[in-house]
Amino acid sequence: PGGDTWVLTYFGPVPKQEEWDTVYRGSWLIRFNCFTGEAENLGIPLEGESWPYHNYDPARDLFFAVNHTGHSVLVYNTKARRMIYGGSPPDGIRWYARCIMTDRDTGLIYTTDAGDEEHHFIRYERRNNSFTRMNAATPVNPVTGKQGDCRAHTSRKDADGSFWCLDHQGTIFRFWPEEDRTEYVGVNWSEDGTYTANISMSPGGRYLYYVPGQLSEIPRGTPVVQYDTKTGKKKVLAFMFDYYMEKYGYAPVRCYGLELDEKGESLVFYANGGFSGSGDDNPYSIKMRRPAVFHLHIPASEREE
Repeated sequence: PGGDTWVLTYFGPVPKQEEWDTVYRGSWLIRFNCFTGEAENLGIPLEGESWPYHNYDPARDLFFAVNHTGHSVLVYNTKARRMIYGGSPPDGIRWYARCIMTDRDTGLIYTTDAGDEEHHFIRYERRNNSFTRMNAATPVNPVTGKQGDCRAHTSRKDADGSFWCLDHQGTIFRFWPEEDRTEYVGVNWSEDGTYTANISMSPGGRYLYYVPGQLSEIPRGTPVVQYDTKTGKKKVLAFMFDYYMEKYGYAPVRCYGLELDEKGESLVFYANGGFSGSGDDNPYSIKMRRPAVFHLHIPASEREE
């Protein structure tokens, strides 16, 4: 509420081998206030580590991060300005590096165990810095017969107390943290599902929004999908690719950071795409990294809850 944003830097490009011991000591912890423009470098909280993924719970002054391998986590008290926990989780737990599911009601934080073949959920509790491997696991996709780590999830629970989630392969499922269980729902795209980085839920909880596809699994057209949790139907609100390629020569692919506004009227996300002729003949290729921000307005008739 005061405007403070907490950031951990992430190495890029990756340091050369000789730089690990001589130059690169680890990522910086930075506090930035978006109202005043003030930035404060608080140094390196844990030497040798870099942090691509983190989440902040301002109600509890808790900043949680995971390194790029999942072998180290960082828990920081932003009010006391001190690290609560830093290093590897106990009992061989490997925190999946692309999921930090924060339950705003309880303050508990969840992910799946990246070192576990059955992908059980893990719970972190600030009290006593406890890490617990739960009974709940990501469900098996009946089409592929496979499971994956929890890659995307809604930022809040629905009226039934469940988070809506996507596993690494695009399987849609629900997770009830207090009941320690999951339930298979379906797939997000194609016949068996497609990797998707973000998912957002409408204010009333009826609709989910996502842009499926990353890396080599990008669907043609770059669809922006609305999923109706009441009927189970998927609707494409916009096919992004052809329009922006024709008008600007830009390929809007590999979409991240998707957020829905408080009224459910607009989606904002960015594409890590690129311009045609920028060194790659395949506009769906990972090599084209020219990020662009998109704002998609959702007509009132398309979002009645």
